[in-house]
Amino acid sequence: MKLYNEDIKNKFLEIVNEKEVPQILSIFRRGAEVEKFLKKDLYDFNSNEILDYLTLLNRSTTSSLLSCWSHITKYIDWAIYQKITKGTTNLSRDLTIEDVKNCIDEGKKLYITANEFEGIIDTLVNHRDRAMFMLLFDGVQGHRCSEIRNLKKADVLKAKENGNILTVHDDKYGSREIKVSDKCLNECILSADENKYHNKNGASESSKGSMFTLADNEYVIRNKKTSTQKDLERSSFNVVVYTMRTVLAPEVNDYPFLNPTRINRSGVLYEGYKIYKEKGKLEKKDYEQIINKRSERYDDLSKKIYSIKQYVNEEEIKKYYAKELGIKDGIKMR
Repeated sequence: MKLYNEDIKNKFLEIVNEKEVPQILSIFRRGAEVEKFLKKDLYDFNSNEILDYLTLLNRSTTSSLLSCWSHITKYIDWAIYQKITKGTTNLSRDLTIEDVKNCIDEGKKLYITANEFEGIIDTLVNHRDRAMFMLLFDGVQGHRCSEIRNLKKADVLKAKENGNILTVHDDKYGSREIKVSDKCLNECILSADENKYHNKNGASESSKGSMFTLADNEYVIRNKKTSTQKDLERSSFNVVVYTMRTVLAPEVNDYPFLNPTRINRSGVLYEGYKIYKEKGKLEKKDYEQIINKRSERYDDLSKKIYSIKQYVNEEEIKKYYAKELGIKDGIKMR
């Protein structure tokens, strides 16, 4: 996502320690939507708006959130010194540590909501990363993410002409068909056409290693170009591991609990939430609907439903989607 007041924020990034740039960029990117909505820069926020901003960052630890608060405070100090803010008082300095700690969720968190997922997507600069995450959320994964690693541009183009029905190939369990979103297919095409990959989500400390060329082949998710026969092969599972490690790291998004399976399950949880919001309950037929919609594999339907119920049930839906359901004093999570 484009930064709000990008020229000003880039000037600030020029004067900070190079090692701090990735985290500050993440802070600015995640808050850009709020700044746009309020029609003002972070340096003009009042105390409550700063706390809302900190909450939006979804930090899972006190140390991480305090670090974000420190960066925000320094940014406002800089803006005041440069005389580009409307005020002369840094309201971030009026906050207490306890105020800031209240912006952290306190419960155990394993999954993310649809809004949190969109927040992650908005911070990503590479189409390869965006496509990978969207495929997982929509239900494409497979053994060692082989459904994603085997996906070719031709498969995506075929799905565009076939009602978004995507044929995917699992190394262990064979092929299946699954319907995915327009956004997912469009991002897959952009990924397949992408030539350059921005290392560390566009915030690499080394200018030499800030970008690399992707292999020229037919796959949606591709390895780094090597000018060897390997350039014709599908990506290795290490590409998935690298993406998870960098994109979900504290300096970028701070979701250390997430992995491919939990992103996939977050998509299942979202399907359950939509049904629960409409009906106020989840019945056996609703679970069957979710399983069929996502083309979930199973040998025994009853066992499959039981498995999904462990993380898609009324309690979990109310816990994760309390805000969307209008539940006050919902369970906080971390």
